[in-house]
Amino acid sequence: MEGVNSSVGTGFMSDSQPHADCPLAPLESVRQILDRVTEIVWSVAWNGDESKVFCNHRAQQVFRCDCDSKLMLQDLIQCIHSEDRAQFRRDLDKAKQSGSLRHKFRVTDNDGNTEWLDQRLTVVNDSQSQVVRIDAVAQVIAARELSPSPSQLTSDAEHQTLREHVELSVLRKDRNGRILYANDRFCELVGRSSFDLIGKTDFDLFPAELAKMYLANDQEVIRSGQPEHVVEQNIGHDGKVTYVEVLKLPTYDSKGDVVGIQVLFWDVSYQKAVESDLEQARFLMNTLLENVPDSVYFKNQKSQFIRISRSVAKALQLDDPADAIGKTDADFFLAERANRTLAEERAIMDTGEPIIAKLECETNADGEEVWRSTTKVPLRTSDGEILGTFGISRDVTRERRAENERNEERKLLRTIIDNIPSFIYVKDRHGRFVLGNQALMHMLGVDAEDALVSKNDYDFSPPELACEYVTDDQVVMRTGEPITNQEESCQLADGTRVWMSTTKVPLHDDSGQVRGIVGIGHDITNQKRVHEQLRAAKQAADAASKAKSDFLANMSHEIRTPMNAITGMTELLLDTRLTDTQREYLEMVRGSGDALLAIINDVLDFSKIEAGMLDIDTHPFELRELIGDTVKTLAVRAHEKHLELAFRVSPEIPQFVVGDAGRIRQVLVNLVGNAIKFTQKGEVVVEVTESRNTDQFNEICVCVRDTGMGIPEAKRESVFRAFEQSDSSTTRRFGGTGLGLAISTRLVEMMNGSIWVESQENVGSQFYFTVRLGFAPPEMLAEQRRGTVVLGGTRVLVVDDNKTNRTILHEILTSWGMNPTLADGTASAMQAIEIAREHGQPFGLIVSDVNMPEQDGFDFASLLRQEESYAKVPFIMLTSAGRAGDAERRSALDISERLMKPVKQSELFNSIVRVLGVSCAEDQHEKTSAADFGIRDLRILVAEDNIVNQKLAIGVLGENGHQVVIASNGQEAIDALQREPFDLVLMDVQMPVMDGLTATKAIREWEKPQGKHIPIIAMTANAMKGDREQCLAAGMDEYVPKPIRKATLFSCLAEVIKRQTQADSPTISLEQTLESTSQSETAVHDTMESPMVDEEDLGEDISGEIAESCADECPIHWDELSDMSSNNSDLLKQLLDAFVQESASLKAALQEGFQSDDANAIRAAAHTLKGASAAIAAPELSELCAELESQARASELENAPDLMKEIESELEKVLSAIADVR
Repeated sequence: MEGVNSSVGTGFMSDSQPHADCPLAPLESVRQILDRVTEIVWSVAWNGDESKVFCNHRAQQVFRCDCDSKLMLQDLIQCIHSEDRAQFRRDLDKAKQSGSLRHKFRVTDNDGNTEWLDQRLTVVNDSQSQVVRIDAVAQVIAARELSPSPSQLTSDAEHQTLREHVELSVLRKDRNGRILYANDRFCELVGRSSFDLIGKTDFDLFPAELAKMYLANDQEVIRSGQPEHVVEQNIGHDGKVTYVEVLKLPTYDSKGDVVGIQVLFWDVSYQKAVESDLEQARFLMNTLLENVPDSVYFKNQKSQFIRISRSVAKALQLDDPADAIGKTDADFFLAERANRTLAEERAIMDTGEPIIAKLECETNADGEEVWRSTTKVPLRTSDGEILGTFGISRDVTRERRAENERNEERKLLRTIIDNIPSFIYVKDRHGRFVLGNQALMHMLGVDAEDALVSKNDYDFSPPELACEYVTDDQVVMRTGEPITNQEESCQLADGTRVWMSTTKVPLHDDSGQVRGIVGIGHDITNQKRVHEQLRAAKQAADAASKAKSDFLANMSHEIRTPMNAITGMTELLLDTRLTDTQREYLEMVRGSGDALLAIINDVLDFSKIEAGMLDIDTHPFELRELIGDTVKTLAVRAHEKHLELAFRVSPEIPQFVVGDAGRIRQVLVNLVGNAIKFTQKGEVVVEVTESRNTDQFNEICVCVRDTGMGIPEAKRESVFRAFEQSDSSTTRRFGGTGLGLAISTRLVEMMNGSIWVESQENVGSQFYFTVRLGFAPPEMLAEQRRGTVVLGGTRVLVVDDNKTNRTILHEILTSWGMNPTLADGTASAMQAIEIAREHGQPFGLIVSDVNMPEQDGFDFASLLRQEESYAKVPFIMLTSAGRAGDAERRSALDISERLMKPVKQSELFNSIVRVLGVSCAEDQHEKTSAADFGIRDLRILVAEDNIVNQKLAIGVLGENGHQVVIASNGQEAIDALQREPFDLVLMDVQMPVMDGLTATKAIREWEKPQGKHIPIIAMTANAMKGDREQCLAAGMDEYVPKPIRKATLFSCLAEVIKRQTQADSPTISLEQTLESTSQSETAVHDTMESPMVDEEDLGEDISGEIAESCADECPIHWDELSDMSSNNSDLLKQLLDAFVQESASLKAALQEGFQSDDANAIRAAAHTLKGASAAIAAPELSELCAELESQARASELENAPDLMKEIESELEKVLSAIADVR
């Protein structure tokens, strides 16, 4: 049968490789088939003269042998005609050489009759090319003279019957491939009748590709005369693919010529599948044994290795696992181990019982213990017969060590748990105890852990307590969040109630699911008792402290009032005509009074600190001006002692900062005053540098350095304690309360800073303190930018004998682009002038100190003015104090300006600008508009719940060409952004429903997938330290405080839009993206619903109304409100109307909050009224509301009713003022 040839063999073998033990075995397996063919088929297993021969039924007839007899090659040769025997042997030798041979010879039967046979010999070789078998197929080519006997006819009929009924497909073809005969089996396979098949070819039955292959195979058999035995794929008429084993034999005519082929095939799909499975099994077994890290082996009944894994071979130091086959453990191990293993395996084979996971300890060559887990099972046949043993051994040394370590850790942990005085337990998800330590068992009154395990809280505690415990347990297991240090009541076994501090944490399994809880607690009954005692004691101490502080405050007030009268009257008396004695006495009275007032002020501040009533009031201020002004107030005291007083502020320090300027001044006055007090000669210098700069704050360090008496090392820490100085002699000699540094320390700490001292006796001291300052709002940063001043390159001669002053002046002048030259006196100054003349680079400005040794500043000026080229050069003179006749001398020497030391940077700058005659483009206080900041028309979303602020935003932004959409809370803002696009969002921080911070975070999350970023500017009425950082952390881009000022707002808008534009298009300038032409502004103004009023006329109208309607102290700052509303009368009217409307509802909300004692409602209403008041420039009302909001936020409403009365009174004033101008 034709098919796809998957493995072509030689001869008749179904296996492509001959069997080494019995080469004839394959033929025996197909004897039933070969016995049905008419050809003579025989084969000899080549083994010299004693070679065995296989014969089919037809060959047995010809060679006169029995199928059960052991036929040898010599027996077969005896049947050959005597004359042909020698040639037959020679032909066999030729066939072995050539591989195949066709020849003819005669055979004789028992009666002496002769027949001619046409035979083809085919040689089968093994893998070493050695001949193992010769196959032969022959046909009779000379018919017998006698007619066939009846027995032969019967035999042919039987053969026909067999062909029709055996489980084989049989067919004959002629040389052209036409079918001559097909049995019923083949007809069923192709779905045709035998009549239809006669004369058909493979092309009529199979696909063309298969038919071509079948025809080629058939032609090869016909050409070579050799049979073909292959396994092929076959396709039935139903399309089913099967594997068949095919035998194709040539058929001959009477002349011995091949006239066609006979084909026999049978289904071997099952055998093929079994072979595939076996091959897969062999592959898997080989893969397993080659790669498994465990030791795997198979042994026979003699405990000899049949197969081992690569890991076993490595352990046995074998290169090839096959080298172990046939060997036993005795070949590799000591006798003791080998005998033990042999006994185990013998017992397994005798009893059939396996050994499972047996732990064994061995000692390797390095002397280390190696633990193995070994499993051995009997190796059985499919019938259950035991053939040997199969074993797997795994190195578990690491696991064994880890287990030992875990056991030790468990023992250690258990020891620790049981000896901890706190109770510890573990519960499962149902609240049942799984584990408990000794402390817990003792508390519950159980002797052993078994009495605890599987029970719950209801088994040990009263139901009301057990219910609380179980509820907490369920919360922890449901949320996955721990409960920490929860105080709860417990009942001991003897009924005693105690207080416990309990922590419960969820216990997770490997998948992360909560499977129970771990509880830890300890008895805090004593601590609770002590705490109550301490609380009571603290309350008593606080009451005493408050009484003391109140007493000190009251007494200081009572004392200060008459003292102010005493000092005031003393000042008046000193201005009258007095005798010298009287003046002396009065000066003593005034000095004593001032000293007493200073002491009273210190005591009052200290009492406030102790009572916790001293607050830090932060606001923007100019740091350099503060330092300069503070130091200058102490200049007279320094100059009276002939001390040089100077200050320096590092250039990197910003000009404007946010902090408590008053408290910084207080600390600085104390430190500088002390330095002047304890310094007899030399200098006192204040230096301000940047300590640390972050996105949230700017930390500065202030150093006050003197050349005074110094502080002994042992006394340095005590000087910061209250009522203490370095020693008693200091108090007697210099006076003072010893409170100044103590107060300064607390003030510095309240400003998130620290204070310390470095000192050396008789050399001087350096007091340091740090404070954290905030960043100034945008409008102050705009103020900081000065106009363009042409100072760059101006050569300046600085003359001062004090090195510190020279250094400070050099730094300041250099920062302005000037070119200073320093001189320490008149001689060096004149020398510098001469050098400058020689180089053709004269000085354009002279800055000189007055008080210098040898020759003072006037002497130097006199010499300078004698120089013709310096007769008119601008000259600025620095002086510590005025002296009689100085003014006339300055005039005579044409001194341009005089500055009092220490010189502030701003004073020096303005003086230089004046004397050089250069122009400085100062800020012009004109009407502020968006166009001034170069802002294009924007679509702005304003999220604000306050109606007044809504009106203000619409008016201010709308009149500058911006389109405004209002959202009353954070949720509405989110909804609006998701509906339509906006250029920018102004977001109030505190709003109902959803506050601004929450809304901003939600907006940023919504933007992430889209890659968007809309600018968001925070608006808040708090304006406290940390507000800006909190807003930025929530995702906002900038921050403006309420009440909103136009300059602040537009400056902030410009900055935010600039940053946004640069982020979107880095190569496009701000002017290109933010241009706002006058034409567009005019167009916007033309389309405004509210007509614009001339600013001057409007200002006059409003001012006239206010003048007529307001008293001296009006509750509304109309100038400020007019500026806020851009002097737009319509907008102003809208703001006032909105305030009147909203204030009524807010007042009602406050009253309702007081009636229901609802602190949150009071806080919310107070906050809104605070913002509305600030929006119409009513600061007193806004401040009162802010105080009420603060009290409500802290839930401290004891004094709130009185405060509410003040708010109602102030609100009436505001409403009355509004009514007067409406």
